[in-house]
Amino acid sequence: MKKRVKILAIIGKSGSGKDSLMEKIKEANLKNVNIIVGTTTRPPREGEVDGIDYHFVSYEKFLTLLNTLQIADVSSFNNWHYGT
Repeated sequence: MKKRVKILAIIGKSGSGKDSLMEKIKEANLKNVNIIVGTTTRPPREGEVDGIDYHFVSYEKFLTLLNTLQIADVSSFNNWHYGT
């Protein structure tokens, strides 16, 4: 029997509370919840940790991930690229 996987995407405008909601989910330490960490070409903000908040990569690495189908969804904002 195949295992069913459900995906919950938290989407919203900047400042809408996405990070606060994610912190609550992480604090709950749910055993059946895996967090998908996105990838970005922007530099980390103060306090952000590579591999936890995002995978921070160069533009060249981002293109390699995209071209090898390791990124499924792409968006751009303020000349920075984001992928899932």
